[in-house]
Amino acid sequence: MGEKRARLRKGRADMPLTNVLTAMIEPKEQISLEEAKKMAAEEAAKEVEARWNKQKSTT
Repeated sequence: MGEKRARLRKGRADMPLTNVLTAMIEPKEQISLEEAKKMAAEEAAKEVEARWNKQKSTT
């Protein structure tokens, strides 16, 4: 019986968690390519501004 239990535990350990986690997360609504580009540009602008301010404060 212990051997069977060990195999079951090993099987669970080998099971990929991505499928389990994906099933738990609600799907996000689809966005257009233009909206995705806009979001990426906004994030990039924030990052550039943060780096600029950091560089400016160290000089």
